[in-house]
Amino acid sequence: MWYIRKMKVKSAMRKPLFVTLLTISMIGAATLTAGLLCRMEGVEMTALADSPPEHSSGEESVAVKTLPALTLSEAASQEKSEPELTASQLYSTDYLSQSSPLYDFVEYYVELALSEPREPQAADGWTKYGAYFGDGYAMWCTEFAIWCISQAEEAFDAQYIGEYFPGYDSAYACSLWNEANGSLRLKGEYVPRRGDLIYFDYDFDGYADHTGLVTDIAYDEEEETLYVLTVEGNLPEDIPNGVIRERRLALDTAVILGYGTFDSSAAGETEKML
Repeated sequence: MWYIRKMKVKSAMRKPLFVTLLTISMIGAATLTAGLLCRMEGVEMTALADSPPEHSSGEESVAVKTLPALTLSEAASQEKSEPELTASQLYSTDYLSQSSPLYDFVEYYVELALSEPREPQAADGWTKYGAYFGDGYAMWCTEFAIWCISQAEEAFDAQYIGEYFPGYDSAYACSLWNEANGSLRLKGEYVPRRGDLIYFDYDFDGYADHTGLVTDIAYDEEEETLYVLTVEGNLPEDIPNGVIRERRLALDTAVILGYGTFDSSAAGETEKML
């Protein structure tokens, strides 16, 4: 009986031990399997993490797009700084520094010319513009322009005629003075500026025969054309009833000969803009 009980006790003791060992073995296997699975998943997750997602915004996911070659005109237009200037701004006539001694001077005689009576000629043909040069009955287009400049000299107590401006009573003589002083700019070589003398050649003989003053530049966006604005006295088509008129002329108008600029350095700069 003792032996039997002893065996039973041993059997009872072996059974929990066997179960325990089996349990430990199963737990170990499960742990090992789970570890392998985790390692496999880790490798897969690492691989996924190393490759960018389909819609990633990273540089790796940005496709390189080949652009067609640009024409020279297209490339030049893309190189322009933004915002792009309008033609009116590009050819602005207000190019003199306000600190320049000529700034107020030019403004004075241009505004004076614009404010003069439109019909300054007396019934007998006399004008104060001709009288300024000693002949009140003379043709007075150039006399009108130079008279306005001379009035600015008096107002500013300055002596600019002979230094920056011609002082003759004929378009021909004034244009020759500008040419001799390096300040004559022919049509097509120069964009005129406010205050310039504008010379015309109505006879098409290559010499100036009419003079006016430039008041501004205008740009027609629809026509894509630059115009010069002028104030002129005693135009050939108005003789003998001479008046003062403002005109808007395309820069390539046939009768325009050129311009007498009072600032040769500014003229050199504007030539580069053509």
